[in-house]
Amino acid sequence: MRIRVRCRSLLSLTLFLAIAGMVSASPAGASPVGLDSSFGTNGNGTVLTLIGNATDYGLSAANAIVPQSDNKLVVGGTARFGRNNRFAVARYNPDGSLDTSFNTPNGFNSTQFGNVDGSNEQITSMAVLHGGPNDGKIITAGYATSTTEFALARYNADGTLDSTYFNPAGGGDPQITGPAANPPGTVETNVGGANKAAANALVVQGNKVVLGGFANPRSSATGEIDFALARYNMAIPANTKSVGSQTFPQQPGVTFTFNVQSTAGFPVPASGSTGSFLVGGQVVTYTGVTATSFTGCSATSSVTISDGTLVVDGTTPIDQSFGASGGTPGEVITPIPNTTTSTINTLALDQSGMVVAAGSAADSSHPQVKQYFALARYKDDGSLDPSFGSGGTVVTPVGSDQFANATSVLMQGSKILVAGEASDGGVAKFALARYNSNGSLDTTFGGGTGMVLTPIGSDNAAVAKSLAAQDTGFLVGGVASDGGVAKFALARYNSDGSLDTSFNSTGIEPGTVVAAVGDATCSIQFTGPPCASANGVVAPAGGDNIVAAGWAQDQGARKIALARFTDLPEPQTPGPPPPPGPPAVCFPRLGVMVCPGATLPSQTSLRVAAPCSLKASSVRMSHSGSVKVRLTCSAAASGTLKLTASGRSAKKSFSIAKGKTKSVALKLSSKARKTLKKKHRLRAKATLTFKSTGGAATAASVSRTITIKG
Repeated sequence: MRIRVRCRSLLSLTLFLAIAGMVSASPAGASPVGLDSSFGTNGNGTVLTLIGNATDYGLSAANAIVPQSDNKLVVGGTARFGRNNRFAVARYNPDGSLDTSFNTPNGFNSTQFGNVDGSNEQITSMAVLHGGPNDGKIITAGYATSTTEFALARYNADGTLDSTYFNPAGGGDPQITGPAANPPGTVETNVGGANKAAANALVVQGNKVVLGGFANPRSSATGEIDFALARYNMAIPANTKSVGSQTFPQQPGVTFTFNVQSTAGFPVPASGSTGSFLVGGQVVTYTGVTATSFTGCSATSSVTISDGTLVVDGTTPIDQSFGASGGTPGEVITPIPNTTTSTINTLALDQSGMVVAAGSAADSSHPQVKQYFALARYKDDGSLDPSFGSGGTVVTPVGSDQFANATSVLMQGSKILVAGEASDGGVAKFALARYNSNGSLDTTFGGGTGMVLTPIGSDNAAVAKSLAAQDTGFLVGGVASDGGVAKFALARYNSDGSLDTSFNSTGIEPGTVVAAVGDATCSIQFTGPPCASANGVVAPAGGDNIVAAGWAQDQGARKIALARFTDLPEPQTPGPPPPPGPPAVCFPRLGVMVCPGATLPSQTSLRVAAPCSLKASSVRMSHSGSVKVRLTCSAAASGTLKLTASGRSAKKSFSIAKGKTKSVALKLSSKARKTLKKKHRLRAKATLTFKSTGGAATAASVSRTITIKG
């Protein structure tokens, strides 16, 4: 997304409304949400970790977070060593400390693919495997060799690379000359023969793993970038023979067909000779072959083995059953109709086990580039599911500016929930869309539209990065610019897409929370990275102890950042005054009335909490020039609400039942409306004058400063 957002300073005041200075009670069940000071060692609920050398530009970040069954947290991302960005994975104990039993004694591991100086390698997605011989192992996906290849690495539960299956002999990158470069436990795949490709997501599908991202296929003459998938076997096939390295299934006299990444002719090797050639973008080594023949030198060539061993060095066997006929086995390239650039950012499995991919699709040929939510659903063989959308794909404009990007997907039964970002009226917002199983928008979500747009923070700039399921709804994590600073941001929604205002109910915007992490002071500009971002979020079903992971600037370096949010203690309401004692018996003595046991008059008057209060510290002006101010009363009351802005006031009477919340609409003056349209923000004073109509009569007036947004 390339939108420059002008960020303005905004001072938010939280006023506790009271009569005679007494703090009012919070509504029943209300609880603020904030950083958990018991998480980490610095007392502010955050953990910052620099992997790599601070002198190497100090760059590390988490792009994904996964909880283990023992409540430990595994994060994956990148770390800089010298001129190279490497795969980085770290594990934390439940209290936020690094788990030093993980790749002892570090608590983290970093992995470099190949030996290209200046390479850019990142983990973008990960999963912890459960059950069977791979229980506890960590599978990670991303990109390597400067975003030209899908990259895969598997780690043991102790944090070391799993060399038992992935690339056990090392090496195998066809772009590397000289000694084998890729370490055991890693795989690179040049999907589509592309000059640019990257995996942004993975999903485990039984004993296989599917990677999704984008590729610029070699067949594309226009630079088109498409949805791209690759599927790998997670276990050695039963009919595979291993001779010092991973092999394809083989028997004497059997012909194997591969997609060959070379236009050069292949010589027929002499009996007993050794050599190598490229197959599917990987180095193939043949040893001890007594009779081998090659036919053709185009995209597809066949090799017949009559004796000896055909060894595939440097790749986990691509699942040959995946991929449409005529393409490269194990790979799928999907151009999204009527667009020129599309990428998968997230993957999930639906109830039937089909792969659901979501991301974005853009038409760069348009004078003003339009970008949309894009989805596709794939059957087990990699072909598109024609019952989904139009021929297996769905494209959805989200936001009035038609510039959106889907970053996370969550299955809710048969329905598909997608989160991301969208520009709407020049404001970058959290964006949600929910689809039925046939790809149509779910009209029970978002008030009948199937979509929800939520502004987060005060600076009109927010991006949703991740989704987490909860008991009665779901949680969205991301980044928002607030008060000129990029902050971790959370929003919790009910199942119908409405904000769950019981979450951080006493906050400025109930249902959402933002928190500064690190010492960064810069905001989201969208022409470059912000100073902090929550890229993944995990939360137990009950919603307490939510952990967000990403990165933040701190002391001049970019670090892996974790932040834990929890319900904070509720504000305490003073108890009732003590009951009066027995009446005093008074008698005159030396001209003065003496009353033994009587309570002396208090030096301060008794303070009573106001039964009514104003709820929000910020409101938005509607198209008609009105604003709605929410108020709540613990007793039945009536009165007037006055809003003063730009020197002009508007008043409106109200009446409210006990324990209810009400929105009162007031029309802004023409002067206030003009000022707001020019400056986009306007400070105003709201004054509530009321008298309770139930129980003991109480008259009072309370005020607070609010911000009106355009």
